[in-house]
Amino acid sequence: LAFLLIDLLRPRHVVELGTQRGDSYCAFCQAIDALAGELECTATAIDTWAGDPQSGPTDPAALAALRAHHDPLYGRFSTLLPLPFDDALQRFPDRSIDLLHIDGRHDYASVRHDFYAWRPKLSDSAVVLFHDTHLQRPGFDVHRLWDELCACYPHAAFGHSAGLGILAVGERTPPVLLRFLAAARGQPEAVQGLFAGLGQRLELLREQRLVRGAIDEQTAAAGAWRLATGQTPRAASTTAPAAARAIADDLAAAARDAANIRMSLRRTREKLARAHPVRRLVRRFLSLL
Repeated sequence: LAFLLIDLLRPRHVVELGTQRGDSYCAFCQAIDALAGELECTATAIDTWAGDPQSGPTDPAALAALRAHHDPLYGRFSTLLPLPFDDALQRFPDRSIDLLHIDGRHDYASVRHDFYAWRPKLSDSAVVLFHDTHLQRPGFDVHRLWDELCACYPHAAFGHSAGLGILAVGERTPPVLLRFLAAARGQPEAVQGLFAGLGQRLELLREQRLVRGAIDEQTAAAGAWRLATGQTPRAASTTAPAAARAIADDLAAAARDAANIRMSLRRTREKLARAHPVRRLVRRFLSLL
């Protein structure tokens, strides 16, 4: 979805309010980078990287970890700006931001303040994204502001991953993007189902990498144990001292966890193949635009 929005909107500047680990922000950066020959765009991620009362404290190493990934890949056009949102406002001229992603504090007063504080900075073709539009629990009120704004602007909302709202705020939003929003509302199975399916596949690939990493670690640990003791962990669990038995039990538990994850992975693959035939959905989606 990040790739499609960047491609359809062709923004000159992208800003994200609330970045933490940088998953969504790096997706935007990856899309900008992929279109480097066709697009002149800069990007800015704004966050204190200190956490807040809703999300809790952020790991002090989070920003350094994000920089280690982000800077070599995207540092030539993207900036990580560790500031409170309001303190960063003065760094941006009015009507200069084409794509704004709001993902800070989720209570009604905060998200409303963020939208209206940054509204003058939006260009005449701007689009605003709101995360967690479908999340309804105490203290999470993005859905309230979203419902208010939908009465004023062209929009579409995607329900997976707690919800993402897309709001066409600018009076000169590209027509192809407006058609996409209309298609997402009018044909949700074809459009929203496509992106939900693609998102699930990405999660599946990530989980698969984690499983393979866990299996490799277990294999290496079992091999080291065998070299050091001349026994397998299973045999050592009945003959070794208490400390060694505890380690062997941990290895056996990890092996069971890996087996369970592999089984879950298989079921998810089967379910995904039945629920989201991607080629068919892609064809339907393209026909709508």
